[in-house]
Amino acid sequence: MKQYIVRYTKSASAPQEEKERVKSFPGVKVIDDSPRSLLIQASQETAAALGAALPDWLVSAQQEYTLPDPRPHILHGSGEK
Repeated sequence: MKQYIVRYTKSASAPQEEKERVKSFPGVKVIDDSPRSLLIQASQETAAALGAALPDWLVSAQQEYTLPDPRPHILHGSGEK
């Protein structure tokens, strides 16, 4: 199962009854909740069905990025001849 961000697309915070529809959708496990979005865990099929069932919500797969190491590195030797 993957994690998906489910974001309410209208300008205001999501109505509580709309959030409850997402939370009670079969196969959805809510990991985090904020005023306009939810982080859920679900199968790809369930996430697609959720997006189709809720037109005011955008469902997208969570992406992770590896940040570069911010510590400076000392290179040994110049490598030039």
